[in-house]
Amino acid sequence: MRLPSLLRQFLAQSLVWTALCLLTESVCGFILHWGFPYNYPAPPATSIFDDFRLYISRFAYFRTPRFFESIPPYPAPASVLYKLFLLPQPTHIRFAVFRYILAILITSWVMLFAFRRALIRHGLAPRSASFFVLGTYLFSYPLWFEVHQANLEFITWGLVTGGLAAYWLKRNRLAAVLLGLAAAIKIVPVLLLGLFLAQKQYRALALALATTALFTLLSLWIWYPDIAYSWHASSVALKGITDMSALQLLLVHSGFDHSLFSLFKRLLPVLPPPAQLAPLLTGYQALTAVAGCILFFVRIRHLPLINQILCLSVAVTLFPPVSYDYT
Repeated sequence: MRLPSLLRQFLAQSLVWTALCLLTESVCGFILHWGFPYNYPAPPATSIFDDFRLYISRFAYFRTPRFFESIPPYPAPASVLYKLFLLPQPTHIRFAVFRYILAILITSWVMLFAFRRALIRHGLAPRSASFFVLGTYLFSYPLWFEVHQANLEFITWGLVTGGLAAYWLKRNRLAAVLLGLAAAIKIVPVLLLGLFLAQKQYRALALALATTALFTLLSLWIWYPDIAYSWHASSVALKGITDMSALQLLLVHSGFDHSLFSLFKRLLPVLPPPAQLAPLLTGYQALTAVAGCILFFVRIRHLPLINQILCLSVAVTLFPPVSYDYT
């Protein structure tokens, strides 16, 4: 069973970094008796399935004004997806978690088999392909962090991966629909629509944007029958999420936010209060938007397709004001 040199290096580094993380956490936890965030990247056991625990009681008031009270809810498209897993009563969290784990296992294993098939098609022996794919799966910290938090980023991941695969196979309409749905759920995957712009595929770009708009409007109506009220509540929710996460440096989030703006916050000698940090966030968003557009039109759109995908994927995970490990 032989792997190409690059694949061996990838698996070896994954194993080494995983072992170092476990060793560091063991020393911090059992010898030095330090708590969070020094036990990063393994989240505390008390936070398991936090996204479900945080929101499940609220879904008893789905499609009523009480749903928008207290902590900011997820934006409408993501909330609709959560509703597919969550039952109204908090006592049913076990069944919701079971459905969630089943869905993420099915999604990830479909991806694994597709990846293995692609490796075999490109000349790797079946046993070697299986070994590499399973090793990658076992050492995929972002995936296990996603499961630990019961986050729905895996749905965006599936849509984006399917959309990129369809684009690669020149099935542009399917790619547009899948990437449009991903953009509606998470917003930032809209940057990947630059692929259509780079290839002057304006009809596919329009279809993707229309898909994003239609799914957003449908989600707002499902969220609450009054779309105008839902839109206002959605804007308040996004502002609340921004105030809670982007305009603060929370201890609970400090270990796994890897956006450029998070780095900027860390480099400040003293973090200003949210009211003073907000203009800096606006400036950061304007700067990344302008710099990203210049970089795209001057350089990225002239690169080979695989490099375009890589650059835009990096932008999706690096440029948002908040970008957690499961992104």
